[in-house]
Amino acid sequence: MVETHNGTSALGLNPRHWQIRLPTEWEWQWMAQNGTEARKYPWGAWDDQPRANTSEAGIAERSTAVGMYPAGQAACGALDVAGNLAEWCLNSYEDFEVATVDPKKQRSVRGGALNY
Repeated sequence: MVETHNGTSALGLNPRHWQIRLPTEWEWQWMAQNGTEARKYPWGAWDDQPRANTSEAGIAERSTAVGMYPAGQAACGALDVAGNLAEWCLNSYEDFEVATVDPKKQRSVRGGALNY
């Protein structure tokens, strides 16, 4: 990223304003389905293109690095939302409204695990 004199990127983004955290289950679902479009897969409809680490890829139950399937990216640009590994969400599994980090609470998970 190229920074300008005031610490922002050429796109006007300032890393000091970024927030890095897990998404809530709702945020994850909204991203994966492209909002109200309610896609079945992050990229849209199923086709014969290699878009995710699925059984059709023939990788035999091995995970892959993020970015190995760029054709399967969600409309927002998120990669590997389906087919590779399940991902933790911020909210509690027992109560989706509880979105705090508590090591005693089980997290919700979303996404497709390659063997699940």
